[in-house]
Amino acid sequence: MSLLPGCGWLDGGCLILRKALIQWGAGSLQPGASLRMRGSVAYVDHGFAWLDVEDRRLILDGDGVQDEVGLRQKLVQLENVHPSGVRYSDDHELIVGIPQDSSAAERLFELLSRRFGAFHPELLTQ
Repeated sequence: MSLLPGCGWLDGGCLILRKALIQWGAGSLQPGASLRMRGSVAYVDHGFAWLDVEDRRLILDGDGVQDEVGLRQKLVQLENVHPSGVRYSDDHELIVGIPQDSSAAERLFELLSRRFGAFHPELLTQ
């Protein structure tokens, strides 16, 4: 998934996508984020949705499905960022400067629903 040529979900659309994924997941997908530190203050660097399937924690973002190791490697490779941590919970109090747009998330939810139908965890493991 990409927003525009040369611009993707690591360029500010991650929280919009996360909100749409969580709505599409209908309670199955949860919010998560990688964190960065500025001095002693932690803040969200990248938002994603996640789900435990069998014995695996799967992370879903604009690049697809990965585990935490894959997420960390991607952030280092694509963004030259070493996350300070990964949080598997609501992080709204740590969001600073990343776009959030409920109407865009709603439109994206509708597109996900139209394209894939109702969410089923098996979609992440196929």
